[in-house]
Amino acid sequence: CGIMSERLAVEERSVGKFTWKHVPVEVGSADSIVSTFRTILLPLVRPSWDPDRLSRNVFEGGTSNFLVGIYEEGRREEDLVLIRRDGRGTEMFVNRESEVVAMVALHQAGLVPPLYCSLKNGICYGFARGRNLTVSELQDHAMMKRTARALAKLHAVEIPAPLRGQPPLVWAKCDQWLSHLPGGYSHSRKNDCFHRTIGSLEVLSQELKRLKTETLGCLSPVVLCHSDMNGPNLIYSSLDDSVTMIDFEFSGPNYLAFDIGNHFCEFAGLETVDYDRYPGEALQKTWIRMYLEEAALLKGEGFARVTDTAVHQLFREANKFALVSHLFWCVWALLQGHHSDLDFDYVGYAGIRFAEFQRKKEAFYAL
Repeated sequence: CGIMSERLAVEERSVGKFTWKHVPVEVGSADSIVSTFRTILLPLVRPSWDPDRLSRNVFEGGTSNFLVGIYEEGRREEDLVLIRRDGRGTEMFVNRESEVVAMVALHQAGLVPPLYCSLKNGICYGFARGRNLTVSELQDHAMMKRTARALAKLHAVEIPAPLRGQPPLVWAKCDQWLSHLPGGYSHSRKNDCFHRTIGSLEVLSQELKRLKTETLGCLSPVVLCHSDMNGPNLIYSSLDDSVTMIDFEFSGPNYLAFDIGNHFCEFAGLETVDYDRYPGEALQKTWIRMYLEEAALLKGEGFARVTDTAVHQLFREANKFALVSHLFWCVWALLQGHHSDLDFDYVGYAGIRFAEFQRKKEAFYAL
């Protein structure tokens, strides 16, 4: 181990062939994050930077964590270092070791910036230069092709050996989260919202049970998935005209069709949710054909292998897994409503997802 200061040592951690550095320090507010970076992380991450010329940028809009970017004044944007403080109670939602392994594997594949180190309650990692996609851009044909290419590249990465024994993430997480959910909330507004929009945990459990049965016949393979492909997690860079994914908290073995169905749900937005923006069959099939063509290219196959039958099959599976997405994030939000200290209406969001599930389920089950 190398020594960062008289009090703190850098640990080398590994799972299988995947290794990374761990610094056993906790981070807090934006100011304390900068202080920690200056006094502890700077020699490890950016030893050439002047500690007296550091500035910070707080990234707004996260629904789980707190993110700060640190830079040396006068440096290029791509030199920005990101430090994420994990949200309170998020260890109930996220396997942090699996997240780190996925990030290391994807960096080795050339798809994401480096992970510099893990922390007691967060990570320090490189900046993906560019800007987040807007909701309207998700339906732009040129951006759809870039996004489909990015997802095909991710799905082509072999599931890291330490993660291969894990069950598909979506059902494992739903079962885990549901087991931690009490039947109501001590806060009256949250409690009223829960009973008005969901009804009860029994109702939710029964819908999940039927949904598992309805998706049993889906042929979707289990691959390395992102599982949270919304606009804020997609970064467009004009430098190489590409889209890069960020935020791998829910990455791991999962159904290929879940990534696509979940992405279609994200066309509705997050801050202001409007499911009238959910893509219709023609737009979905355009996106799916783009994805399958990119996947064929990565395998060295020609576009001729992408048939109308293959496009329609994935269209059916993606919409069934869009229903899975609704209940997955519904259960996530209900549990976040008990534990998170962030200013976000989690229980209200759970109600929105559940209502859309109810509105679409019979039509999607019939596909």
